[in-house]
Amino acid sequence: MEDERLLRPPFALHGLRGRDKESVEQWMESWILQAEDADIAKQRLDALLHFSLASAPSYPDKTAVHFAAQVVANSYYGGETYNEVFFIYPSDALASQHDFAFNGWEKDFTKPQSEMKWNDVFMWPSSIENPGIPIDAGVVFLPSSTLVDRNTGSKYASETVTDGGKAKRVMVEDTALVDSFVRWGAILNDKESAVVKTFAEYKDAPYWMKERLERTVVETFSGEFQALGFSEDAAWALGNRLLSEMHYQQEFSEEVLLHAINESGAQWARAKDVITSKDYWESLFAVNPHMRPKHVVYYEGSPTGAVLEFQQRNGIGSADTSATEGALLGFDDRHINLNEQMGVGDPALNQNIRAMRGHDELIATASSIIDERYKAKE
Repeated sequence: MEDERLLRPPFALHGLRGRDKESVEQWMESWILQAEDADIAKQRLDALLHFSLASAPSYPDKTAVHFAAQVVANSYYGGETYNEVFFIYPSDALASQHDFAFNGWEKDFTKPQSEMKWNDVFMWPSSIENPGIPIDAGVVFLPSSTLVDRNTGSKYASETVTDGGKAKRVMVEDTALVDSFVRWGAILNDKESAVVKTFAEYKDAPYWMKERLERTVVETFSGEFQALGFSEDAAWALGNRLLSEMHYQQEFSEEVLLHAINESGAQWARAKDVITSKDYWESLFAVNPHMRPKHVVYYEGSPTGAVLEFQQRNGIGSADTSATEGALLGFDDRHINLNEQMGVGDPALNQNIRAMRGHDELIATASSIIDERYKAKE
């Protein structure tokens, strides 16, 4: 909210707020302009603009704001479980005002992609100058009853440390809980233990039974871990991670067990001086009224479930026009196909010109800055 109440594309988050010399130079300062000479600086510029390990072309990817369609992608993109903050927007409100693209095969606003990793909708801000999409055009969902630290709003305990002369807040590991889990893990090496037998029953079951039995295994693990002192959500996360490990681990050494708990995130200590998340946010907004979004919903349960409940409660979706307007809701003229000419020329550059807005200006300005900077050093 402090950043002009805008959701920013990646380049803008890293300081590129325009194509003027001052903005471009500031954006280049921390890495590109630290190169030993002009040639290396230009190589870095080229890599930043045109190289990506992802399927999407780099420049369009980094100049768009990214959304998921018809689902909250919290399980894929992270966040504190049961403490996620997320934004929703009416699809037609965005599609009518912004050029957009789908990174997945399905070009459809009315349903999620068949695989979550492809549920990535690119929305390009209407201007390359101070780019962003207004938060107040959407709805901000905030958790309601999650217990959080009254000072930080996090579920987790933290402390302030000094690193390189700068103070920063870091999470605190609950070493007692970690130790109790490692001691408990000894039963995984006992083939006659109830836990191992429950897993063996699941592993040997026919495919059609596995989904039900998988939940039974995780419930068994979760109950054991809650008895050790883990919170319910941490116990479930650790149970799911341990189930995954048991598919390919034969012996459960301390190293394997520590890897499992660290991958699950269950090792972190929980905050002790807690209030509900709603109380935290309302206290914050009372002190900083300029921080309150225009549209706020406090929710319980899963993020996607909360959105569906919100839609039903407010009659949203009853005016669905996709049957007559199509999966792009009638905004086909705003739709851009990424990589539409694959195999023709340089794939990093051979994109729809609307997805490359500002590219040539950025190259020209950046190259000029590099030439000036390194000529002055000669």
